[in-house]
Amino acid sequence: MLNGYSTVRVDGRKAISADIIEGRTENKYNPLPWVGEKVTGVTCPTGLKAVAGTTLTCTGKGEDGQAVDIRVTVVRASDRSVTWKFER
Repeated sequence: MLNGYSTVRVDGRKAISADIIEGRTENKYNPLPWVGEKVTGVTCPTGLKAVAGTTLTCTGKGEDGQAVDIRVTVVRASDRSVTWKFER
């Protein structure tokens, strides 16, 4: 949901703040054999614009300490909400 707590502006458009994307991605990222049990320290360079098709690459660390790039994409967006996904 886009509200005063989760919304920022990126290039003049509504966006989900980077800290929301980081926290949700870190909590929901499914373990993969080459990553290990979990990904930590997820950071995103900016908020995710509320525009369908917008992509952003966040970075986390696997259990082995290696960087893991996580591509985040907006699937749907309206004035009130954004549906997004991340790729593994």
